[in-house]
Amino acid sequence: MKLVNKLTLVFIFCLNSLLSFSQWQVVTNGVYPNLLDIDFPSVDTGYICGDHFILKSIDGGNNWNQITIPFNLKSIDFPTNNIGYGCGPNKTIVKTIDGGITWDTLSVPFLSNQNLYFNSITFKDSLTGFIAVGYFYYDFFSMSAYREGYIVKTIDGGSNWQQVYSHPKEFRKIFLIENSNTLYCSGGTWGPEGNENILVKSIDFGQNWTQIGLPTTELIQSIHCIDETNTSFIGGRNFFLSSDSTNTLDMYYADSLNIFEDCILINQNNLYIVGRNFGLYKYSTINQNIEKTQIGSLTNNLLDIEMLSNGVGFIVGSSGIILKNDSLLITGIEKNENPLFSDLFYPNPTSGLINIPLNDYYSQVNVTLSNVIGEILHEFRYKNQNLISIDLSNYPKGIYFISVKIKEQTQILKVIKD
Repeated sequence: MKLVNKLTLVFIFCLNSLLSFSQWQVVTNGVYPNLLDIDFPSVDTGYICGDHFILKSIDGGNNWNQITIPFNLKSIDFPTNNIGYGCGPNKTIVKTIDGGITWDTLSVPFLSNQNLYFNSITFKDSLTGFIAVGYFYYDFFSMSAYREGYIVKTIDGGSNWQQVYSHPKEFRKIFLIENSNTLYCSGGTWGPEGNENILVKSIDFGQNWTQIGLPTTELIQSIHCIDETNTSFIGGRNFFLSSDSTNTLDMYYADSLNIFEDCILINQNNLYIVGRNFGLYKYSTINQNIEKTQIGSLTNNLLDIEMLSNGVGFIVGSSGIILKNDSLLITGIEKNENPLFSDLFYPNPTSGLINIPLNDYYSQVNVTLSNVIGEILHEFRYKNQNLISIDLSNYPKGIYFISVKIKEQTQILKVIKD
């Protein structure tokens, strides 16, 4: 694996919540204790976990109802609207089949240490899933560290588990790439002896694992991939990007920023990162700059970020904060002060044809149609026209981007195919 170290970042503050990528609205703040993880099995139904409670929404995250539970969950995953799994400290694994109303306790009997942290959980479907397990304890009297790390797997809905990997470092996060057999698992240890990290990858659904070396000792807190090729990792104030299945990793370091907690790749060009002390950042591979936004005087630690299939984004964190962005996929697209066309492109959503009226006749117009991960689906060229029409009839339902370039000007439209 080739590592490229990039230490210089252009850092931009966006202090107005209406600027650039920061179209974030506070759904709630200060009502609940710390919120640790959020998961939406569908665009309408979502869940958030905390200490001895679950929040549930059935209206796309606008309103949340609290369900009290007798355990502390650190991570949740709902493969369907009603079937979900959660894990937490002291070997906690639980399952619900009624949308979070009742929970059954599951067990991994071959792991004997009752102090193990079940840190992160992911499921491919209602039966098959993985848990990242870890334990770290430092005895200051004997000056000794005790460490354990495991990855466990079930194929029968949690009734039985098997160990698929172990390492003497704590695993903290596991990520399964959608519609694939590739997983990443990360973590590490900390203490007076210093930090150490661990990052492993499996391409055969957990049967075999390969360790990936990193030029940093920071714990790898989070992982996110949009496909087999495009991946991201964060740890401390470092973040890593790869566009070739981690054969090459670009490393970025930003000493002036807050400690990172979670990340999400929106597409090949844009990465969101959340962190402590209201750390909310977006990195653009095109401009190679990192932007920070601030909403008022909020100082909450931001702990988890999620994007729904319809492009809506959510962030949760300390003091029960929930943030919502109604159009996360459109972020990072800068609107030109001299637009080539009005905002009245139509119809949107569309079942087929999309019409884009230009402000004038142009000798040449170059148009590119892309999907949400930045793949170019088709390129068009028009001459001496003031109206562009693109037919999406043969494409599946979803979100698309249309880039219109005239001379040196480019504007991008977000289109929904229904």
